[in-house]
Parts: sequence; C-alpha cells; structure tokens
Amino acid sequence: MSVLLAKSSSVAASFRPTAANAILCFAVSSHHQGEKMAIGNAVQRGSYVYVYDEKGRQLYGKPAGSGPDDGLKGYTSGTVNIRRGSYIYTYDEKGVQRGSTPAR
Repeated sequence: MSVLLAKSSSVAASFRPTAANAILCFAVSSHHQGEKMAIGNAVQRGSYVYVYDEKGRQLYGKPAGSGPDDGLKGYTSGTVNIRRGSYIYTYDEKGVQRGSTPAR
C-alpha cells in the first residue's frame, strides 16, 4: 500500500508505510486536515484581551470593554470568556463568538 502525502501531483511523494514512518504519516495527515491549535494563554492588556496558542503565537485580540467589571473572566484550552457591559461573551480558539450570557 502506498500513501500520497501531497494534494498536488507535481509535489506528490509516495512511499510504503512502515512502523518507523507511521508517526510521520499521522502528523502530516493531521496537519493537512486543518487540526485546531488549542488556547495556551489569554491576557488582558489595557482595553484588549490577547489570546495565544500553546506555542505562544497570537491567535487574536478582542476588546475587553471599558467598565470597572469588564475584561477577561477566564479561559480554557478551547474557549475565552470576556465581560463587556452586562454580558459575558464566549469565543473559541479562532476568535469566533460561540455564545453569550448575562453577567451576574
């Protein structure tokens, strides 16, 4: 059995999988499928919240709000919660809003 490692036929490389290169096959395959990078850190600097991946690369920045209770409320490997006004907004690792809830 041979495995195709590239989508373009001009740069395609085929080889026979073995135990020695099985990990390489998986890593290349996962990368080409657009594997998500988890959130590694989120920090508030002034009126912005900056979100970084596990390698320290900035993923995105979002406004933190201007009220006394506004700003970064917490984060996990998959979401970031930011309070602005009377709502807490949840964003994913791509910066897409995934929900909101009234703040207490």
